[in-house]
Amino acid sequence: MTPLEKTIRERIAAEGPMDVATFMELAVSHYYATRDPFGAKGDFTTAPEVSQMFGELLGAWAVDVWMKLGRPKFQLIECGPGRGTLMMDALRAAAKAPGFLEAAQIFLVENSPLLTEKQKTLLKDYKIEWVENLNSPIIQSSSEPVILLANEFLDALPIAQKAGEEPRTIIVDRGRLKFDPPRGEITETSSVRENFVREVAKLLKARTGTALFIDYGYEGPATGDTLQAVREHHYISALDFVGEVDLTAHVDFTPLKKAGMEEGLLVLGPVPQGDFLRRLGIAERADALLQNAKDMKQRGEVAAAHARLTSSSQMGRLFKVMAFCKSPHAPEGF
Repeated sequence: MTPLEKTIRERIAAEGPMDVATFMELAVSHYYATRDPFGAKGDFTTAPEVSQMFGELLGAWAVDVWMKLGRPKFQLIECGPGRGTLMMDALRAAAKAPGFLEAAQIFLVENSPLLTEKQKTLLKDYKIEWVENLNSPIIQSSSEPVILLANEFLDALPIAQKAGEEPRTIIVDRGRLKFDPPRGEITETSSVRENFVREVAKLLKARTGTALFIDYGYEGPATGDTLQAVREHHYISALDFVGEVDLTAHVDFTPLKKAGMEEGLLVLGPVPQGDFLRRLGIAERADALLQNAKDMKQRGEVAAAHARLTSSSQMGRLFKVMAFCKSPHAPEGF
């Protein structure tokens, strides 16, 4: 039994069944605060860890957005930056655009002290500030345009589940954590996700700019249980190794689109990640890397990464890309 599972059992004993949103919030917060889960030696691999191409293309995308805004001073924000790999690759690519780095005030939104230290080490050559959320005074007090990136951030925000008309809860039964018996089809909502994207939308509405959300998910409405846990790259029960596994749920983009539109923003997508990356030029970037590869092993790695990011049987279709925009010109990729 993990320490967090012990805490949850005690809370259930004292307060009764625990709803899924509370369980997910506790588990995810503990997980990211206590480990580096990324890469082959961790629990899962995100797109920036698959290949430098992903971050480089997002860096070029950000440069294009900035140029369309008229090359102003601006805030570049990444939410959920992992090890800092995406930002490192993005800034390396964006640095080729004269004036971009000088105009950018860069922020990483991170709550994990462990990951913050890894990000500081990796990004030591850049001037970056760390904040815990978008309500930080240093972000809110500015009037500069915003370019925001959120890759695999929304999927880790807590969801609520209903089984039929009743909330789905977690109980202790015969010494084990279990979901209460099903009472109908499962539906999922996430007020936390909706509140977050509304925060982003209000920021853009007040100051102009563009936000890019990349995550695995669908356009609802839909029914079904998408809560999932991954440990060492294998799926396991969401109630096993509590607080020590990657716990996520698929993103329903429909209410998030609605939130952006209600704030008066242009909402683009969601489009499949593979289509988005192809429009940004991933095939050409892959060809350049192949030409510069030092041996067949490296060529194979580039080709495999290209396929993993774009193939409809891998990340290319399951992952979706959506943008919120308040700018005279729409961003590329859609």
